[in-house]
Amino acid sequence: MVVVPGIAALRASQAGPMSPEACAAYACYAAIDDVRASIAGSASGVELISCGFGEDVTIATEVDACATVPVLTDGVFIGDATLGGS
Repeated sequence: MVVVPGIAALRASQAGPMSPEACAAYACYAAIDDVRASIAGSASGVELISCGFGEDVTIATEVDACATVPVLTDGVFIGDATLGGS
């Protein structure tokens, strides 16, 4: 079983059940050996890279790069560092 650090932290925090979208994202992440290459090779990744946003694709696929998670609170995203990370 592959352990995805961010998801493991969310589960450990007992933040509530994962949405179907989060479950799908987790399953996809766990099944792919090179997430960056897969995203870069997708239609959206190719388009972003061809428009000069290759670094954004790299940043978007970083693992444990930030300990803060945006949490929607009263219609506004607030940074929440209580969910773990490194």
